[in-house]
Amino acid sequence: MLAEYQKKKEALEKEKGTLPESILERKNRELYELEQSIKAYEADINKMNLDYLDCNGYKYKIPDNKEWEWLQNMRGYEYDDGLKHVQTSFPVETNYYKSEKYPEYQFYPLEFPIPGKGWYVTDNKKNLLGVQYKGFEADSLEKALMLYDFEHNAYNIKSESRGTQEWVLYNLKKRGNHKADALDWAHLGIMVGAGTVLDESQRLRYLYGSGRISKAEYDRQIAELKKTAKAVNRAANRLANSMPSAEEQDRAEKYIKQLESDYYHKYNRETVNAERLNGTQMMLYTTDTKVKALLTYYLNDDGKLTIAIDIIEKK
Repeated sequence: MLAEYQKKKEALEKEKGTLPESILERKNRELYELEQSIKAYEADINKMNLDYLDCNGYKYKIPDNKEWEWLQNMRGYEYDDGLKHVQTSFPVETNYYKSEKYPEYQFYPLEFPIPGKGWYVTDNKKNLLGVQYKGFEADSLEKALMLYDFEHNAYNIKSESRGTQEWVLYNLKKRGNHKADALDWAHLGIMVGAGTVLDESQRLRYLYGSGRISKAEYDRQIAELKKTAKAVNRAANRLANSMPSAEEQDRAEKYIKQLESDYYHKYNRETVNAERLNGTQMMLYTTDTKVKALLTYYLNDDGKLTIAIDIIEKK
């Protein structure tokens, strides 16, 4: 907005004396309105007592000790921040950026919200030390709020059947996480088990039919395979019996749909401010003062930077 104002102001200065009075008056009015918008915007930022507004529009402040101010001020591109790419394949595989100014750190580019526009740092042992705050994924906050509502009996969900509640919890925890959980693995295991039984029976028929195994050996292995098939069938029945009914699943999905509508596009970079607590944690405050949440960065088992959001307070 400020850049737009400067551009219009410079253009107007050049055009003075060449424009009709009516057009000049209109452009001056547009310029004045834009200037007032900038002043109001800056006043809002000052009122919030925030230290920074980053290029993506996320508002945040840092602790009084300014511990991570240097990281927050980095622009996010290696040629701007004086970083050198280090990549080797042998004897040790490495892929990171290093800085002459901060030789004790290894720098890695952020992948969200915009790839390549921020950094996180680790020590030489890959312990996460600091993350440049570049906002949060709205879905993560939405998921945290929906879980919080479920756990705090929003819409009296605890009066619903056990199957409905379990299906709500299962889908909320799975939300935004594509890694299969225990229930998914159970389904997968049964499908793989059934497929293995079928493949093995076909293989045995081929070996017997082609004369590569005797009738006695064929009968022995088929008997073992039948035992396996019974075990897979018992597991499938147990899983089917433990699943919520279709009615319970439908009831749970309607509840989730209601929670989604409660938070759809409600909290984003324009309605949430953040305050850094340390290198890897930020406290999020919604501008309506109704929600306070802790954002924590961590490296998952695959070494990928991940966000966890926990609701601290909800009014």
